Amino acid sequence: FTGNAEFNGTVLVSGTSDSPLSLRNTSGGEMFLKFLNPNGTINGAIISNSNSDVMMFRAGNNTFLTIDGTGQAEFKTTTSNDTTFTFKKTTNGGGNASVNIVGRREAVNSDCSAINFKNTYSGSDRLIGNIIANTVDSNGLSGKLRFRTSNGGSVSDALVLNHDTSAELAGDVTLTSGNFYKKHSNGNNMF
Repeated sequence: FTGNAEFNGTVLVSGTSDSPLSLRNTSGGEMFLKFLNPNGTINGAIISNSNSDVMMFRAGNNTFLTIDGTGQAEFKTTTSNDTTFTFKKTTNGGGNASVNIVGRREAVNSDCSAINFKNTYSGSDRLIGNIIANTVDSNGLSGKLRFRTSNGGSVSDALVLNHDTSAELAGDVTLTSGNFYKKHSNGNNMF
């Protein structure tokens, strides 16, 4: 079959094992699965590029999620306001709403996972800070968190929270209000 076809109703693809619905572009380029409103205007689409292992997910006519063949994913937004990704737990009680960042390092004192904060400037994504989790033992049961900031493009540790609950500050501490106390083991303020 060649040409265009329109089905008014439900299309069912069934089989005794896998039941694929396959799209193939024999001349290269993109393949679309479009979702249209009653006026024929695109509400969204799933797009695959036949020349690369890339899948794109669109809302309206804008691509907001791209996944490549290695599993790398990129989210984008077109809003000029704050961009928010919300993970919402809708049931009361039970476990927490959480985000798991899982790395894999089987060596002592190795970076295993990170949250990077970047700013796009002059077409380049520049690292301005990050939080890095490090393993500190050979069995991966103890770790520390390193809070890092960039000064002129050079990123270094500003605060380190160690596995033994001690902390290291790289710079001065300024209190704009309030007091600084050290707690004794009995709960009293020492200074």
